Amino acid sequence: MKNKKFAIIDPVGLKAGMNCYDLGLLNALNQESIKAYAFSNFKDTSFQNVVQKKVFAFKKRSVPAMLLQYLYGTVYALFYCRLAGIKYVLFHIFSATQKEYVQLKLAKRLGLQIISIVHDIESLSKEDQQTLKHKIYNLSDHLIVHNNLSYKSLIAEISEDNKAKISIIPHGNYTDFVLPNERPEVSEGLGIHFQSGKKYLLFFGQIKPVKGLDILLKAMADLPEDFVLVIAGRPHRDDFGKYQSIINKLNIQSKIMPIIRFITDEERDFLFKKCDALVLPYRKIFQSGVLLMALSYGLPIVASDLEANKEIITHNQNGYLFPDGDSKELAQQIIQLFEGDNLSRLQSAALETANTKFSWHVIAKKYLEILQGTALK
Repeated sequence: MKNKKFAIIDPVGLKAGMNCYDLGLLNALNQESIKAYAFSNFKDTSFQNVVQKKVFAFKKRSVPAMLLQYLYGTVYALFYCRLAGIKYVLFHIFSATQKEYVQLKLAKRLGLQIISIVHDIESLSKEDQQTLKHKIYNLSDHLIVHNNLSYKSLIAEISEDNKAKISIIPHGNYTDFVLPNERPEVSEGLGIHFQSGKKYLLFFGQIKPVKGLDILLKAMADLPEDFVLVIAGRPHRDDFGKYQSIINKLNIQSKIMPIIRFITDEERDFLFKKCDALVLPYRKIFQSGVLLMALSYGLPIVASDLEANKEIITHNQNGYLFPDGDSKELAQQIIQLFEGDNLSRLQSAALETANTKFSWHVIAKKYLEILQGTALK
C-alpha cells in the first residue's frame, strides 16, 4: 500500500461542514501511507499532510455563472487527478441531479476508479431524478453507506449487479475539529450572551422541514422559563418566517436565541462548548453529522427515535430518545436530561462513543480493505 494516491472531489465542502468529513478521512488515510488530496472550497492549515486544492470557491453570481464555476472546478480536479496519477476518487452523493451525473461520467471517461458515498438514499430536498440515480450507481465502482438503515434502503432499490458494490462504513467523528481553546469574544459576533442560571439547548445546522424545528418549538412552550433554545443555521429550501410565526403564537420569544445565517467553524465551536445539550427533532434522516459532532464535543443529545439515530444513540446510555413527532414527550426527555447527574454521565458516554465506534483511524482501515479488494494493485 506504499505511495498510493486517493482524492475527494467535493463541491459542497464548507457550505455544509463536509470539510470536516473530508479532512478527517484523508488525514487518517495519509497515516496509512496513502497520499491524500482534497478538491473543494477550503484550505485548512491544520492538515498540512493533505494536499488541498480550492477549486469550488463559488461567488454570489447568476445561476449560469455558478454552474460554469462548478464545471470548471470539476474539470480541473479530474484532469489534475488523471495527470498526477491519482486513480481513486471519492464523491459525496446527497442527491441525483445532472451535476452529480456529469462529475461521475467525466471521471469514468478519464479512467478513474469511483467511490461514491450515498449519504441520502432519497434526497431530503426532493431533488432526485430516478433515472440519473441509477446511472450514478452504475458509474460507481464502489458504493458506501453509513449505517444499516441506508444499506437496507439502497438494497431495496438497486439492481442486482450493483448490490455487490455496497459497503457499510460509519461516518467518522469530529474530534480533530474541536478547537483547543475557548473563544469568548466570538459571542460578540454572534450577537448573543449566555446568562448564568439558564439551561441552553442547541438546534444546529441547515433548517429544513424534515429537521422538525417546529416540533422543538412546541416543546419549548412546555419547558420552564429557565430553558433557552439557540437556533443556529440558515434555511435550505425553507422559510424561517413560518417558525417565527410559531414562536410568536406560542409567546416563547424570551426563550429563543435565533442566529439565522451561515455559522463559521469558530462560532460552531463556541456554541457546542457553551450549550448544555443538542436537540435533534428530525422527522427523517439517513445519517446526522450534527449528531456525531455533538458526541465529539461530549455534548448530551436528545433525538427523535428514528432508526438512523437509534444506531448511534442508546436511550439513557449515551443520549435520550423521544417518539418521533411527539413534542410533549420531547419536553419530558429534556427535563429528565437535566435531573441528577444525567448531564455529566452522558457527557462522558458521548465522548467514549465518538472515540471508539466512530474513530477515523478505524474507518480508514475499512476504506483500505475496499481499495485492496477492488482496485489498488
